[in-house]
Amino acid sequence: MSYIGHRRFLPRYHPYQFQKKAFNNEEEIEIALEPLKGEEILAQVQRLNFWLGKKKANSRATDINEKFAGRKNLFFSIDYWKSLYVRHTLDVMHIEKNVCESLVGTLLDIPGKSKDGFATRMDLDEMGVRKELLPRVGQNGTKLPPACYTLSREEKKNFCKTLFENKVPDVHLVREVKLCGPVYLRWIDQFERQMKILKDYVQNRDKPEGCIAESYIAKEAIEFCIEYLYEVDEIGITPKKYRFDVGLLLPSGCVVRIDHKLWVQVEIQLNESRNNILEALRWIAHGPRPEVIKYQGYEINGYRFHTKERDDLRVVQNSGVYLDANTFQISIAKDKNHVVANMSFYGVIQEIWELDYNQFKIPVFKCDWAENNRVIKKDEQGLTLVNLNRIGHKDDGFILASQPTQVFYVEDQLDPRWSIVIVTPRGEYIYDSREDLGDIMLEHRNSSNLMPSVELFDKNE
Repeated sequence: MSYIGHRRFLPRYHPYQFQKKAFNNEEEIEIALEPLKGEEILAQVQRLNFWLGKKKANSRATDINEKFAGRKNLFFSIDYWKSLYVRHTLDVMHIEKNVCESLVGTLLDIPGKSKDGFATRMDLDEMGVRKELLPRVGQNGTKLPPACYTLSREEKKNFCKTLFENKVPDVHLVREVKLCGPVYLRWIDQFERQMKILKDYVQNRDKPEGCIAESYIAKEAIEFCIEYLYEVDEIGITPKKYRFDVGLLLPSGCVVRIDHKLWVQVEIQLNESRNNILEALRWIAHGPRPEVIKYQGYEINGYRFHTKERDDLRVVQNSGVYLDANTFQISIAKDKNHVVANMSFYGVIQEIWELDYNQFKIPVFKCDWAENNRVIKKDEQGLTLVNLNRIGHKDDGFILASQPTQVFYVEDQLDPRWSIVIVTPRGEYIYDSREDLGDIMLEHRNSSNLMPSVELFDKNE
């Protein structure tokens, strides 16, 4: 299910751009168009006439301008409208609802909600593609052949179960977020909540407008006075006062005394990571205080990490971690020829510690890592699967908070022992004001290891 020509918006050299039979028998090699600026759109519609209301039915267009009349946006009459990067903030909640209903309705074949019907299949005949999906007329009526996305009854149950049980990180990244801020500050829910606040201002139902105006002015006056108070923030979302690369421990920590064996594991990790900082090494060699503070969350490098215990109480998942590290590898236990190679580790954060070395503090994660031997694999779609039930590396469970990449796990309904690994995009970006505000195009190298082979659909050509 895709729009013709929309494969250009995938990352460059994506395998889907070179597949033919799966789409419209053509490769998609064009580059995605960059969003037009307001000045460019205004230049295209500047000469067009427009009017308000409906046009008379008996009127006829006399020139090219009148044929396209009514297409020029009325907001361009505002002086600053053409200078806005985002001219229309669409409501995310309704868009997600409509798109989700269309996708789920098509996959589950819900009557009235599915986008796959007789008219859709006849469009394929007009386009000259996917002849095997055209409607078949028989004695018992017209039937639609099953498509690649047609699910059986058991597959529909697994699909619904996955949607119900799935937890994802709390991020939402699109171009508009970069320009307009977080989605939850500008979708329609925000205005509906504000209407609820304004309605609560009404004390005299005979004069509701006066009550709202009086209470609103009083609230604005109080917030104005707060600006002159020292170290007092106005009501709203607390501004983040930490550096992007340093990190921030989330509140509600507790002090505990740690066993000596765990201290040894932490010291090994710190000594390996701080070998170029002599002053820090002296304090590390001296040792931290015997008590550590345990936290439930930590923010660093654009990620928000939580412990598994906290994730179990929430509807999102922020405890999955991935680490790509160099390690010694041997073929058998008696092999003395160690080989240094790159290895991937997947795990779940169990505890977050803050080590106090008097002069500085170091946050570390205590994780349960999945075994690397026969518990990490790739399926035919190029997805990474890991068995989180088989825990390994029990003597090396600590990492620095700055080291891991955040991932989240989706249970494989065909085999619940395995979980699909999906990398979490960063929640924040560092960029200067001179960079392009268009969509970012990624260059994919070795993408054939991540997606299905192109030959799957074009092997007969």
